Amino acid sequence: MGKMKKSSRLVLLGRGWKVLLIVAIGSILLVGCGTLEGEITFYEGERWRYLGRIAIPAEVVEMAGGEGALESELQSSLREEAPDVEVSWDKKYEGQNVVYHVTAEGEGWEKLNRFAFDGNASITREDGKIYFTFSIPWEAGLVVSSLTLRGGKIISSNADKQTDGSAIWYRPTGTVEAVLTEKGRFNWLPILLFLLVISAVGGAMAFVARRPSKERAVVMEREIACPQCGTVNSPGARFCKHCGARLEAQVVICPKCGAENKPEAKFCANCGTKIE
Repeated sequence: MGKMKKSSRLVLLGRGWKVLLIVAIGSILLVGCGTLEGEITFYEGERWRYLGRIAIPAEVVEMAGGEGALESELQSSLREEAPDVEVSWDKKYEGQNVVYHVTAEGEGWEKLNRFAFDGNASITREDGKIYFTFSIPWEAGLVVSSLTLRGGKIISSNADKQTDGSAIWYRPTGTVEAVLTEKGRFNWLPILLFLLVISAVGGAMAFVARRPSKERAVVMEREIACPQCGTVNSPGARFCKHCGARLEAQVVICPKCGAENKPEAKFCANCGTKIE
């Protein structure tokens, strides 16, 4: 099974990675070797998003009854435990491991606590700040490779790596602690960049449109006085509206220097450029 090249996608409702690893598969915790990488983003309005990568050795999956039995039990548990959490995952095969990439979204810190931490974390909000505390409970079986918390700003944490908007723990043990702010749900930066690009492109196109073509002469029409009676006629008129004399209203603009030439000119009278 580990040699198969296959990917499937399931869209479900319910709990997260803990069900995947614990429900009806106690042998996984006894045998060990499972790994988890988790990332949680805290949004405004107590919205949250969970991303997880769970790798389970193929032989452990077989001990649990195979992929079909594991996922069937998972699907049933997801419906019962947390039907209002949207969960999806991709299943792939990497070497001898079955790897699940899990995505979940919901609203409410309590719901996040139940989904991702089985209710064992403390997530509270005070004065616009989120206070997060979680004691890692696993002693055998599942190895937490990394845990990442993201928000608007990380104020303090005991993480191994901390940036302005994220805190990362590598193979965490003991207690994970962080104080952070919520992240805005809508990111204006891509839209602003898009508008700037559109504005720049539009300005460039308008500028090019105003310039004479460098490959072909521009024919312009303007008001013209009749050469016989002097009457001014509208642009495009071919004959004088007063006396009927033939008019030559067109002017050809040189593509190189911009000088005006007569319509029948083959070369520019100013620079000698050939007029097409």
